[in-house]
Amino acid sequence: MDMWRPFRNASQEVFSNAIIVVDRFHYVKQIGEAFRKVRCRIQAQLNEGKRIKKYWKLLHKNFYKLTQSQLNRLQELLGYSDDLSEVYEYKKMMDEVNLHCGKEAHELFDNLLNSLKMSSLPEVKAVYKTFTNWYKEIVNSFYYHYTNGVAEGNNNKIKVTKRMSYGIRNFTNLKKLILHRSRCDKMIA
Repeated sequence: MDMWRPFRNASQEVFSNAIIVVDRFHYVKQIGEAFRKVRCRIQAQLNEGKRIKKYWKLLHKNFYKLTQSQLNRLQELLGYSDDLSEVYEYKKMMDEVNLHCGKEAHELFDNLLNSLKMSSLPEVKAVYKTFTNWYKEIVNSFYYHYTNGVAEGNNNKIKVTKRMSYGIRNFTNLKKLILHRSRCDKMIA
């Protein structure tokens, strides 16, 4: 599931013996958002000669997929701010967690949590709070490899179809169009 408390509470109430697993995308997104906020804050403080805004893709790219020239540029960018460098280390730790599963990922995640706990950055404190509130569900994702990506993809297709179908007043016709497009996607794949 995604990280929405009312849904978790309802699931626990209705399915008392269920093991709840948070989709990996949602907790990785927490670190990414914290990193983005710090990056924007630092960019606002920098003078015109130092620009990190145009390198946002490089900064958010998985550390383990960087080339040597990208690593050199990254080191230069991280040298602009200790805060940016600190949050990047947390992002890198999360990348490391995602390379593993089971007990290994669990231990790496605990190490990440301990590091987050020591931070004085407000963006990082918010991530730490979220991770501690969802600890059990996040850890479950290391042992149970379920995702709701397919459902979220279908919801997105429906939303896009609805947006593109502005003017269709009849719900039955809209439903037919959605079903037709989903069948066409399956034929293409």
